Amino acid sequence: MKRKIQLLLCVIAMMALCLTSCFLFENDEHEHSIEHVEAKAATCTQVGNIEYWYCTECEIVCTDSAFTQQIELANTVVNKLAHEYTNTCDAHCKNCGELTNENAAHTVEHVEAKAATCTENGNVEYWYCTVCGSAWTDEAKTQVTNLKNVVIPETDHEYLNACDAHCMHCGELTNESASHTVEHVEAKAATCTENGNVEYWYCTVCGSAWTDEAKTQVTNLRSVVVPATDHEYLNSCDAHCMHCGELTNENASHTVEHVEAKAATCTENGNVEYW
Repeated sequence: MKRKIQLLLCVIAMMALCLTSCFLFENDEHEHSIEHVEAKAATCTQVGNIEYWYCTECEIVCTDSAFTQQIELANTVVNKLAHEYTNTCDAHCKNCGELTNENAAHTVEHVEAKAATCTENGNVEYWYCTVCGSAWTDEAKTQVTNLKNVVIPETDHEYLNACDAHCMHCGELTNESASHTVEHVEAKAATCTENGNVEYWYCTVCGSAWTDEAKTQVTNLRSVVVPATDHEYLNSCDAHCMHCGELTNENASHTVEHVEAKAATCTENGNVEYW
């Protein structure tokens, strides 16, 4: 009886094994419902994945479309990348733009404001980082700007007169098309009452002067003047100039002698009394 029971249990075990084998065989041969997942690159904010295929029924994952290279689903994941920075002082990741480097510190220099001139740009007062070039218009670094916006462009050249060829500030020749309005003045001899002048040419607009018509010998309107001559006298006791006749020697003093009157005769002239 005991043997019969053992034999029955053995038959039952064999039937169970057969059923299990059939189930496994049928399960292995089922028609998979396969979906394809494209590869996706990882970023600094999101994981990526490799390319893979998986069955939506049995959740088997493979790395080939023939569904022969099986792997774990976890192994399809590509981890996030590290955040990257253009400069060591950058607080924000250059890829995602997020604040991810809170310990970053700028190396800041201060630049004083400088007025622009006609030969050089100026600038507003600003602070900037010598490492990354970031710039601010306040020391607290709350007013962000850039190194282009701090520049004050050069001013225009200026001229006292429309005919000036040289800038009144820098003195450079910057108005080559300038044209003088020129008049010619003949030479005139000086007198004791009036200045004279050398021959010259001058601009009626700006007052520039030259001693030649080609305007190569530069002078000025003071230098062309020939000063008035001194008054002259026939005698040291003359009070009036012999040229202009004006009373110009008020300190002149005569050396006076008195002559008595004398009657004329038939042989000699006479004279009235005189001094």
